[in-house]
Amino acid sequence: MEPYSTCFRCKYEEAGQLKYCPKCGARMRSSATLRKTGWFLVWLSVPILIGLVLLPFWMMANWTAESTEKLQSEWLDAILAFCIYGLMIAIFWVFAVGGVYQIRFGRRNKNHLAAMWRLIGALGAVGRIVRD
Repeated sequence: MEPYSTCFRCKYEEAGQLKYCPKCGARMRSSATLRKTGWFLVWLSVPILIGLVLLPFWMMANWTAESTEKLQSEWLDAILAFCIYGLMIAIFWVFAVGGVYQIRFGRRNKNHLAAMWRLIGALGAVGRIVRD
């Protein structure tokens, strides 16, 4: 695949390695740089996956009758715990799928970036709910 450069400010693309965009002057990103970022995202998703697999086993090992009573009396905490776990699963998928896309095509996916920012916003909203 031929290397090319992309400007994320004005969406200009050109074959070859350019440092700055000829249209707007912003810094260009090469396809090789984006592929490296994709590998980073894939590797970042591995510990998240391990945590998602091990978390239920850790919770089962530390579960007591007292914690069951507390969970039944404070049902909002249970809902928030499920929401946080669901967000962790979604973040794993965004990192893994986005990373593979960048490795394969050498460019960012706009839908992936939008989904990532929505997940960050959702995580922040859940955090505010838990805090209050």
